[in-house]
Amino acid sequence: MPRARFTADRRYTASIDFIQRTLRTWLDFPKNSSYVRSLFIRAIISAFGCSDVLLLDGVWDVYQRAESSLLILDDPPQLTLQPSDSAAPGLEALHRFVMDCYGLLDHLLDGKQITQTRLQNWCLRNEDKYLPFRELARGCRAVTSLQGPFHPTNIDKPGGIASAFIFRCITFGAEASYHSPTFFATLEDFVALRNAHPSDYICNKNAYGSHAVGRDASHGEAMFAAAPHFVEFFSDHPNVPFLDARKDTRKLLPGCGPLTATLLASDFVYAGKVKMPTVPEMGHVVASLKLGARAGLIRLGLLSGVSATEGEVCTAFVLAYNHLEAKLPAAVKSRMNFDVIMLEHALCKLKRSGTYFKV
Repeated sequence: MPRARFTADRRYTASIDFIQRTLRTWLDFPKNSSYVRSLFIRAIISAFGCSDVLLLDGVWDVYQRAESSLLILDDPPQLTLQPSDSAAPGLEALHRFVMDCYGLLDHLLDGKQITQTRLQNWCLRNEDKYLPFRELARGCRAVTSLQGPFHPTNIDKPGGIASAFIFRCITFGAEASYHSPTFFATLEDFVALRNAHPSDYICNKNAYGSHAVGRDASHGEAMFAAAPHFVEFFSDHPNVPFLDARKDTRKLLPGCGPLTATLLASDFVYAGKVKMPTVPEMGHVVASLKLGARAGLIRLGLLSGVSATEGEVCTAFVLAYNHLEAKLPAAVKSRMNFDVIMLEHALCKLKRSGTYFKV
């Protein structure tokens, strides 16, 4: 195989990151708690623009909780971050990307004929893979319809939760999600569909980009077996915190890695089972995944590269969110379902857009 080649800048930043991580491991310094505290101080000073904020009692209380979760507040202050001059072009590019794609909604939602831009034409090649508006793409429209498991009238029915798992962990992106039922009242209903079609009709192992070996149609039984736990969990804990839902689904469902668990927790937000993540919470998720959304922030110039710290990723995500929140008209935000989940999704699509969108 050809050897990977890096530019001088990437080789330099990757080397520095590797050396820092190695030294921290060898010297056992800083400890996890002190390292997270340093990230917190860096992020909050960057957010508020001065060190005076460190004198507040509330900030001190958070600082003393030396866990990664200290960056995620239940009721975080509304941070007003001032973008630097270098960030402004990237933020404007993000706005252009979103608004160019927004022009598609007259066609997608109302059936109107439009003259498509090059970017819009690219989005329509595969809505679930390229459209930045997550809930308006073809697959999500199907599972939130009257016949889908995420519809409010179906999610609490027998088979509703299991069908939700099957969609996100098995059938998403496969032909079955577009041309066959997505709600299965019983395991036997899903098995009948599975037995009637080739495995690649039921499960697309490349649905989320890279080939996922653990993603398989044979997991239908496990999805139904896990469902009672979550039915009880959601019943006993209304409005489950996003990170808790993400953790539990990853732990209990086969083939459910960090990305799939994030997507499934997001599905349950819209189904009314899970609490909408805060902006910093989603920034934390973007940093921990180290996938498409982070790459989108890098492409926009809001991050220096893959060696960016968790605090820097969180800050960049907050900047991106605040920019769109302030600049998009209320009617536009409502129609595209703008929120932190949509933004994370949109950043992934911006990263994928390549030559179809010039930053």
